[in-house]
Amino acid sequence: MHRIIPFLALALLILLCCSTSAQRISYSITDADPEKYTGFLHGTFTTDVNGLYLVGLNLGVRSEVFIANTPVTARTIVNVGVVRAGINTDFSQQEVKRLREIDLGVSYKLLGSSSPRKARMRVILSNDGTTEKYLRGIEGKKLRDVAARASFYHFGAFEMRTTGLTYGISLRNRKHTQIELVNDSDYYYETYRFRQIYADFIFTPRANNPAVEDSGDIKRLGYRAGFVNNYGKASITVEVSLRPGHNQLLPFFSAIYGFGGRW
Repeated sequence: MHRIIPFLALALLILLCCSTSAQRISYSITDADPEKYTGFLHGTFTTDVNGLYLVGLNLGVRSEVFIANTPVTARTIVNVGVVRAGINTDFSQQEVKRLREIDLGVSYKLLGSSSPRKARMRVILSNDGTTEKYLRGIEGKKLRDVAARASFYHFGAFEMRTTGLTYGISLRNRKHTQIELVNDSDYYYETYRFRQIYADFIFTPRANNPAVEDSGDIKRLGYRAGFVNNYGKASITVEVSLRPGHNQLLPFFSAIYGFGGRW
């Protein structure tokens, strides 16, 4: 009996190896160009916890477009408040007006590779909501750079208004690969990611807030930092900011979900 056990173990090992081999998927890389897509336009849904009210829900639009043959990228952010819960007592006597945010800006590439480099990526083959089938370690191409940022900035809520400029820096990373399966050449599987980390100063020389008796006490310099992950036709942004416009900086923690088109 003891002599049979090693043979059974060997047979089981061979069976497992054969099973694993049968699950291997053959593919070929058909494209790998991190500059294939030059822009996106997303409708956004924002949830935030902030210094104006306890919780807010906003709808908006975000876009980012790489201008061809230049180091310039154009950016747009528009947000409008839809739902709010709880009010900062400093603003309780003011007329309730929706949160409004407009940010129109550009980024300018300062440093970065001029030609794509190799990258390893994951390519999703199928996802039915509960089970995801994917290939890992697929060769692709990536571009990384450092960019300066600046924008026109307007932000308001209740009767508070602030208008000015933002300026900062961002680290950006674009990756892309596209494959076709040997047994399914009629369909291409593609992965594209555009990620960036940014940090900005917010300077608002024009600021009005009836909740502050002396306009000289209104804070005019704030800060924000965030992380953006664009994947496929969707995006997630997490941002932390201290916004000017009151006699103390107003804290915001925002999670922004986007979905739309790319080109």
